[in-house]
Amino acid sequence: MLAIKRINKIESSEKDMIEKVFLERDILKIARDSRNPFLVSLFCAFQSEHQVYLAMELVGGGTLEYHLKHGALPHSKTLFYSACIVQGIKFLHDHGIVHRDLKPDNIVLDSAGYAKVTDFGQSKTGIDCTSEMTDQYGNSFYCAPEILREESYNRTVDWWSLGVIIYEMAFGEMPFNGEDEDELCEAILYTEPEYPILPNDRTALIIRKLLYKNPKFRLGSARNDGEEVQNFCYFETIDWKALMDKRLKAPFQPGDNFVVGKRRGGRVTTPLYFIHPTDPTVQAAFSTFDELPVDIP
Repeated sequence: MLAIKRINKIESSEKDMIEKVFLERDILKIARDSRNPFLVSLFCAFQSEHQVYLAMELVGGGTLEYHLKHGALPHSKTLFYSACIVQGIKFLHDHGIVHRDLKPDNIVLDSAGYAKVTDFGQSKTGIDCTSEMTDQYGNSFYCAPEILREESYNRTVDWWSLGVIIYEMAFGEMPFNGEDEDELCEAILYTEPEYPILPNDRTALIIRKLLYKNPKFRLGSARNDGEEVQNFCYFETIDWKALMDKRLKAPFQPGDNFVVGKRRGGRVTTPLYFIHPTDPTVQAAFSTFDELPVDIP
């Protein structure tokens, strides 16, 4: 079974939007060709007169957001999912890719209980340890302070997002809150999270290190950022080779028949612009979009 993302050509016809669609396809293709177990991968890409489609592996264990709806997770799950996300971020960064939109809704569990990073629509490529970016993006709850200050930023913004996600898994709430967007941004910029007592204080320690407001001192700011995070004491019990080979038993295994919720069909209204042919200029922009499925030995 496959998951298919449908994208309207006309709504994506601006140059930067077209580039994002192709970029997402390319990152999914990299995940497929590398067979990385911590990234959702591409099956194929195709198009119709009015739309393009990304067919991806179906990861049916639910999003991390779904599994957080009842509150904090046990330490075993928090540690395991965090390690999986680290592996996904490390692979992306090692290949010059910054995700820029990491949040529980973009983390999904496979049938074996392993977490995978998905949704590369906000990602940026060609980024190394010295690169800086300036364009704004993402969900404020998971945005690093330097982005909110509209300063240039680097790939450590992904590690900040991981810190927020670990906090959410460990405590069942967000580290920063506000009555509105302005209050939330003020909290992220000028306050520190509260840390309830935990049986494992290394959890609070890694969160503090990941949520350093100054990115120069943030965990993951080193040239070998992924290894720096892997070597942190919080992950002392993780066998990274066994994790990469999927030889570790996940603390929760959804299985192939796991159901997040009932899917119901709905009435679909065809947009008026679907009645007319798509502009030839737009069609030409997507002429090289198709990607056939391949067999990987």
